[in-house]
Amino acid sequence: MIITRHQYLEETGVTVVVVATKIDKLRPSEVESAMDRMQTAYGARGHQVIPFSALTGHGKKDLWRAIRDNLLTAEEEEEEAEDGY
Repeated sequence: MIITRHQYLEETGVTVVVVATKIDKLRPSEVESAMDRMQTAYGARGHQVIPFSALTGHGKKDLWRAIRDNLLTAEEEEEEAEDGY
């Protein structure tokens, strides 16, 4: 059986955040459609989808917030495991 990295992350309970890079390459009229497709593909599986452009900075705050929130969640889970909860 072949397992993808994505399947592995899902099965091990790792939070997956999908970052749609190079969003600046799309016309504004294409962004909504592209994000709808990404949300359908990944959002339905419970993954956060973040549109991102390094060129314009679009999505930068959302990406950092997702990283911070997931690190804090992981740290809290680790502390609870150590405390025996």
